[in-house]
Amino acid sequence: MRLTKNERKVLLTTLIAVLEKLLDVSPEEPASVSGKRTRRSRADAAKLRQKVRAERKRNRPVKLIARELGVTPAYVYQIGKSDARRSQS
Repeated sequence: MRLTKNERKVLLTTLIAVLEKLLDVSPEEPASVSGKRTRRSRADAAKLRQKVRAERKRNRPVKLIARELGVTPAYVYQIGKSDARRSQS
């Protein structure tokens, strides 16, 4: 089956839209939440870790926690891993 140039364009656009919905990511969204790194004081970082731990105990999705707190999902997972190490010791 041969597709015309216009049909290929429509097909690719549709495919990209479906994949974005599946991944729940838009192409304009930056890698980090704010697009800019923020420096936190030690006290602010401790409060943030407490909030993350509390949300994770409530079994909230990492993506939502990260979006609400303005951090990356990787940082939320990193905090969870450090908690797991502490509980094993």
